[in-house]
Amino acid sequence: MSLHDGIHTNLWEALANDSEALASVRSIFDSLDHDKSGSISAANLSSTLGTILPNSWTMEKINGLISQYDANDDGELDFQEFLAWATKGLGAKQARTVTTRRDFIKDKLNAGLSYQAASQMFDLADADGSGKLQGTEEHFLSLIALADARDMTYIFKKDHIEGKTMQDERRKRENLVRLFMRWDRDGTGEISLEELGIVLKEVNPNFLDDEIRTLIRHMDRDGNGIIDFREFIQWITGTPFLARTWMVEELGYAVAFHRIIAEECREKHKQTVFECKLHADTLTWAELVGQNVTCHTINAGTNLVCESCDRRHAWACHFCGCVCFGDRCLNDCDTTTYSWTCLAGTCQKRRCLCKKTKKHWNGEETGDLAKLSPIVFLNTLKELGQFVCRELRTGPVRPTTAP
Repeated sequence: MSLHDGIHTNLWEALANDSEALASVRSIFDSLDHDKSGSISAANLSSTLGTILPNSWTMEKINGLISQYDANDDGELDFQEFLAWATKGLGAKQARTVTTRRDFIKDKLNAGLSYQAASQMFDLADADGSGKLQGTEEHFLSLIALADARDMTYIFKKDHIEGKTMQDERRKRENLVRLFMRWDRDGTGEISLEELGIVLKEVNPNFLDDEIRTLIRHMDRDGNGIIDFREFIQWITGTPFLARTWMVEELGYAVAFHRIIAEECREKHKQTVFECKLHADTLTWAELVGQNVTCHTINAGTNLVCESCDRRHAWACHFCGCVCFGDRCLNDCDTTTYSWTCLAGTCQKRRCLCKKTKKHWNGEETGDLAKLSPIVFLNTLKELGQFVCRELRTGPVRPTTAP
């Protein structure tokens, strides 16, 4: 292997004439050369890269990398050998680009990464601590942390799922719902190949079309060329859903969808539109499941009893979209901010569902999700996404403002 094998001639000339770009590569090299010996060993790479992506950077992969670029066969990478790897696929024009911390984090937020994850990613790439990324630094980040579909899966799973406890289950679901809605740019309730490509390019501008197709094959279980919500959840959690298990999961995600939409409607002064829709849906749901409706009055969230019948027995929570019995919401919602619909002030005996157990209402005992909630019956997860796009947004999902 020649000394400059893997470095395009024009790029080599560009780096030779651009001291700042070359210095950024040197800073990366120095950060990996832990013992300052002038070369990087497999142990050096493992202690750094293995921490970032332990599933991707195995010792076998690291040894293979060193073998590929080790021109003098000493088992380590000196600076020029490292340069050949670190600039692999980097164009001369790209090497001269500069990305500010603000712009870098904005792109990653738009793709659905958290501010913390985006900041950690920037700090990892900013080897010289300049507060901006040279093209060489950003390119090297794409090589070590965002190179392929497996890396993407790990990054998002770690950001949204790993480390979460059972107490965080509700928050985890809401995070994944928001991520799905962010990737679903046109609000169809599905992620297309084009939309996935936009997201991947925001995370790593160097992603190739082949890598995009590889990732969508991992996610697209039924092979129809688009990603629905169930496939998205199965991909990011790595857990295949049995039909019975998914029933419980889907109700939980439907509640998360409903809460997020309710909050967004409230923020954008569309709360009345959304709550009136749910209020109307409850009648259709009651007819489906056989629940007798004797009242059907909208009440303010602060009302503990119905203003019409002066009681509360069967009622629909407008925050989570589920029908409840008794004083408390089935999902422990804070009902003071959102209204509720009274269906019946007292038990309707045989035509009342209040005798059903909690296992029934959380999806464990029924095979028909439609019977558990008006919002699930009349609004599938796909349709909820379309409602958001139609009522609340005029374009793609905007990134969360960085703190």
